[in-house]
Parts: sequence; structure tokens; C-alpha cells
Amino acid sequence: MGTVHALIRSLRRAVRLALMPRSARAPRPTTGAPPVRPLSTHRDDTPIAAALLQWHARLNAERFGGALREIPVRVSRRMRSRLGHYAPAQRGAKPEIAISHRHVRRHGLAQAIETSSGTATMRQVLATARTFQLSAYDALYLDIARVEQLPLATLDHALRAAAPRAGVELLS
Repeated sequence: MGTVHALIRSLRRAVRLALMPRSARAPRPTTGAPPVRPLSTHRDDTPIAAALLQWHARLNAERFGGALREIPVRVSRRMRSRLGHYAPAQRGAKPEIAISHRHVRRHGLAQAIETSSGTATMRQVLATARTFQLSAYDALYLDIARVEQLPLATLDHALRAAAPRAGVELLS
């Protein structure tokens, strides 16, 4: 039944185009894709976005001496698998920080702020790397296991040696 309706629609369109003078037809766009409407924060999420923007300003002042420009923060209801992202300015688009509404709803605003700030844990990771003579990559795994109180599964010899000294259980 659906294909019959599609056939009738295409026939009607063909007849309409054949009978309509070329000057009355709408011009076809020449620039490819139509303009995309910019994404925005849902009105119910504006207090969350405002709080995140305040935290961005506070962390910028504390950690970077206010050197960073203010970046718009958007709460996205479309993100399903990511916690958020930072999009730098590109091709005329302005930069933005987007945080998943689902992440905020499930874990709270405090966790979203911690997720988006990231810099505090980077200091700790670098200190761990120096203390245990690990790469930053291995130190990150060790710190996550220590903070989340999870056992660590690794075949890396240096990481296996550092785990017990850091108070992290190893999986055999």
C-alpha cells in the first residue's frame, strides 16, 4: 500500500512540474545542505547550564588566572552515549561545552562539574606518574582504580608493581 501512495505522489509531482512554468518553480539551493538550526538548551535545563557556566568561570579563575574566555555551556538532551564534549570554534561556529542531560540526571550536578573540570585530577595523575615512575596513561588507570576503589587488571610490569604500593588490589 505504501508503494502505491509513493507512486501516486511521484506521478502528481511529475505532472505538476510539467504543467508549471519554469519561472514559477522555487529555485533550488546551490550551496548543498540546508542551514542547520543551532542546538540550544531546553528551557527546563537552563538553571543547570547557568550553574555549569558559573563553575567554568570559577575554575578558570582558580586554575588559569582567568586567562580563558567564557564559553557557552549547553545541556544536551540528544546525547545518549557521551557525558559531554567541548567543541572548539570552527568554520564560523562558536565554541561550546555541552553536557549530557542524562549524565546530570543520573549522577547529579556535582558529578557533571567534576567530569567537565578534569584539570584537578590531571595534577593528581601527574603526581602519581612521578611518584611511581609511570607513564601518564598508566598513572591515570592507577588513579581511577584508587579513587573508585576498584581492582586493577593489567599485564604491565611497572603498573603491577605500583598498584600494591598505591593501595590498589590487583586482579590475577
